[in-house]
Amino acid sequence: MSYNIPDEVRFVLRRLSERGFEAYPVGGCVRDTLIGRVPSDWDITTSARPDDILRAFGDCKCFDLGKKYGTIGVLVGGEKIEITTFRREAAYTDMRRPDEVYFADDLKDDLSRRDFTINALAFDASGGVIDRFGGRADLEAGLIRTVGDAETRFREDALRIMRALRFSSELGFSLDGGTRAAVMSCRGLLSFVARERIYEELRRLVCGKNAARVIIEYKDVLSPFLPCLSFADEARLRAASEAASLLPPDFVLRVASLVVSSGVPDARECARDTFLSLKSDRAARMRADAIISAYLATDGLSETELKIAAARLGEDALSGALMIKRAAAQCASDDTNAEKFTAALDTASRLIASGECLTIKDLKIDGSDLIAIGIAPSPRMGVTLNTLLSAVIEGKVKNERGELISYAKNWRDKT
Repeated sequence: MSYNIPDEVRFVLRRLSERGFEAYPVGGCVRDTLIGRVPSDWDITTSARPDDILRAFGDCKCFDLGKKYGTIGVLVGGEKIEITTFRREAAYTDMRRPDEVYFADDLKDDLSRRDFTINALAFDASGGVIDRFGGRADLEAGLIRTVGDAETRFREDALRIMRALRFSSELGFSLDGGTRAAVMSCRGLLSFVARERIYEELRRLVCGKNAARVIIEYKDVLSPFLPCLSFADEARLRAASEAASLLPPDFVLRVASLVVSSGVPDARECARDTFLSLKSDRAARMRADAIISAYLATDGLSETELKIAAARLGEDALSGALMIKRAAAQCASDDTNAEKFTAALDTASRLIASGECLTIKDLKIDGSDLIAIGIAPSPRMGVTLNTLLSAVIEGKVKNERGELISYAKNWRDKT
């Protein structure tokens, strides 16, 4: 059976072949094609050395993506395609990267250095599959298995432990017995891996369609990076993981859900420490804190109460909190509360979409108007604006400039 290979990739293969080099699509693009997924990118492995690649594509825009490691990027038809020379690798004494990389002349050498059998597949020139390590059988069986001895591969690069779990979550595959045993025995090696690298794998794992199963099964591997898992007993862990998996594939939202559902004493502190430990950006930390704050503060679900919550807590935080509450109710088969939170979400979405006055910037009045009526720039001005916003939300005054000025004057005179 011949598989569809994009024209841009065929162009690269043909150009290298015409110059006497072997070249094959390899890795994730082959795996995804075989299981019916559209590859996000295409990687090519070749017998050509980096300078040979640059000469072959002298008429294309090329990028040095790691020339000393054999990787050149080539822009073809608007698509950036990575081309890497066949490689063999020396020992990984830092458990992160090989001490040395050697260019090789044989495809099998290159495939044998790859992490998992399902990633050690290549297409030949006709679109047939080259499979030296049983990757196709593992794809059909839904198994993740290392190329060679699992402990050896994980001791070379401990991040492969997280990659195994991430693939399990994304693809719905299980780890074969030997790979699973090595994950558990080698999990301590993850402490030597940079948290930034952990973060990216963890993000994709938590957002995977099978995240709940992986989180439950590999709690002991993941709890150093998601410490909230350590507080949950088996029943709570299952409920928290399954509820989080009902949410959109949004890492911050799902982690916030895990934290508030796991029984930690201080959810906001736990979330802050989690994101700091993972060296996430400040925006992610602040968003998680806002969602959890909204979760803890949101009780009333009337339209006015939702307006007040959106104004005080933020629209995104309110929506996130309501989604977490709904997911927990759905997971518990609590149809009454699930419907109640669905209705609240619908109301919040309608209010936000309708342009309702929910923030100070939505008011039809500003600081210059307040100065004109004698309220000078000061903390009092901020208090006045917030008072006006509350009055609009509660229906005490319309969001119209004239009425707001009159209301502000009366409030000024009374205070």
